[in-house]
Amino acid sequence: MVVAESNHLVAYNMFGKLKKPLYSIKRNWSPTATLYSSIIEAKFINNTLYVKYLEGKNFEEKSEVISLANI
Repeated sequence: MVVAESNHLVAYNMFGKLKKPLYSIKRNWSPTATLYSSIIEAKFINNTLYVKYLEGKNFEEKSEVISLANI
């Protein structure tokens, strides 16, 4: 599960017993976006995370591929 928390993109193992995040990556979310509405789509592909989200005060749609190898 991928959510937006305090200007971070946070990935959790929704089937794990611990509530500890797998990854936390700083991003500039839209200021009025909620925890779930700022992220439109997120996919884990091999050692990368493809994410599409709303950014900034004008809710601009942004997509990117993030390498998880060095996080």
